Amino acid sequence: MLTGRRRNLSGGWEPPLPLILAAWYESTPLQKQLRFKEHIQWAADHGQLDEVGVFLRSFPEDKWYHFEEILWGESTFIPWDIVSKERPRDEEVALSLEKLKECWHEIAGAELAKNTEPVKFSGKKQRRLVVRANANYQPPWGSWNSLAFGNRRSFTQLRQAVNNAIAPMMVDHIDFYVSKD
Repeated sequence: MLTGRRRNLSGGWEPPLPLILAAWYESTPLQKQLRFKEHIQWAADHGQLDEVGVFLRSFPEDKWYHFEEILWGESTFIPWDIVSKERPRDEEVALSLEKLKECWHEIAGAELAKNTEPVKFSGKKQRRLVVRANANYQPPWGSWNSLAFGNRRSFTQLRQAVNNAIAPMMVDHIDFYVSKD
């Protein structure tokens, strides 16, 4: 339904594929919500928001998956986890990026550091790290665009090492863009 879909150099898709079949059962409620938001944003960016809106409103309520629902019907709402994060000062962002660039070999490990490079922080609150990645290298978690296969924990460990290095600043996500150089 979404127009303008394209395959990345790393083999993934833009926008990422819907979470269906096994991917649905392997994904957390938050991952499902974020993927849905990515698709809505893609529709908005490509002039399809009205079309997608009509399609989505055609589903009856009992066909919707609500974030609070999990298989046994209990809520996943955790009130202490909903604290608004402040945007760090520009100086803190610049120092954190400089530290990442200087210590990337120790943070990412030798092999990953050879094939990646931190570029910038992005997002309204600067909580996304953008990293350039070598298209000819396959990360331990399987793909530059998703936790496709492989050692999924290795991505979590990378993000944790990044956050340890730049604390008290923090990233929620690492976006990789693939380059041939």
